[in-house]
Amino acid sequence: MVRKKTVAESKTVAERKTAKEKKTAPEEKTTNITEKFKPGFVLGKFRKINIIVKKIWSNTWKDSTIDQELTPVQGATIGFLIDNSDRDLFQKDVEKEFNITGATATNILKCLEKCNMIRRESVENDGRLKKITVTELGKHHDENALRALKKIENNMFNGMSEEEIILFNNLLEKCVSNLEILSQNEIN
Repeated sequence: MVRKKTVAESKTVAERKTAKEKKTAPEEKTTNITEKFKPGFVLGKFRKINIIVKKIWSNTWKDSTIDQELTPVQGATIGFLIDNSDRDLFQKDVEKEFNITGATATNILKCLEKCNMIRRESVENDGRLKKITVTELGKHHDENALRALKKIENNMFNGMSEEEIILFNNLLEKCVSNLEILSQNEIN
């Protein structure tokens, strides 16, 4: 008696392999949040946070005319210089850290120098290179800024457990990574 082949048996090896690959191939997953939330709800919350933080931040420096003149990028630059003070730092290091052009870095450093927050000193073997050091006033500003940031963040995370804060940070990192990929794709 001749047995009939089943459908699965009649497929060629290549066809079976392709079918198996289709089942196990990872699907490209995109998150569709529009069903539960209006588009822009996350960006709207970030905008609100930004506005509130700016108000708190400006109020923090209202009695200090020098610190009030500094922008967040200038403050972050001082923080970067202090955090890396164990090595010689130059303008190119600031450009690389903040992914900015030479002209932008020059403007930031000129303002910081004018406010007596940093000093630029020529290097012995190359007069074109200017080593950047933070002044005592710059260090004082950084200490005040760190205290203000700690106060803001402690209040922002009030009522959250350490695990929730870690999860929140991890989720934000994912968002940043995804947006960086989107940004690169949009450029290309």
